[in-house]
Amino acid sequence: MNAKSHAITPVERLAVRVEEAAEILGIGRSMLFILLKEGRLKSVKIGKRRLIPMLELEAFLLRQG
Repeated sequence: MNAKSHAITPVERLAVRVEEAAEILGIGRSMLFILLKEGRLKSVKIGKRRLIPMLELEAFLLRQG
């Protein structure tokens, strides 16, 4: 069996960058940073990157309704 016969399965991302999270929520980057500062949305920092877990985005939306 050669390498070309193996299908690559995309992996669902567990976290997204700030810009992506803002786009997912339909808000601006500045508003997302306000939500983070107020503690209404949680993030993790890995090195210099701030990531928002997808589960946190879903939980945030559920809390709004």
